[in-house]
Amino acid sequence: MRSLANFILFQIGWFVAVLYPGQQAALAGLAIVAAHLVFISGFAQREFRFILMATVLGSVLDVFHQNMGVLSFPGYEGAFASGMIPAWLIMLWAVFATAVNHCLYWMRHY
Repeated sequence: MRSLANFILFQIGWFVAVLYPGQQAALAGLAIVAAHLVFISGFAQREFRFILMATVLGSVLDVFHQNMGVLSFPGYEGAFASGMIPAWLIMLWAVFATAVNHCLYWMRHY
């Protein structure tokens, strides 16, 4: 049942990021991660560390890709113009990390 709940939250996070990229998606992603840690995770502290690590590594990779010209975010100005990625993309990495130990657990051997 926890895997199903995780899958549903994961899909909500992706759809919100696609349909409403911006601060709404970042806040929704933060709420999804919090709900995951409170209601789904059996080992919240350990999983929080994993989510934090995956979010940082994924964000660093996306910043690298943006600086190399692989990723671009037209319409975003300010900090995004100087090599930072949008907050919704950072939270998307966090939402993805919540799925690794639950609905994507079947891939652990790959």
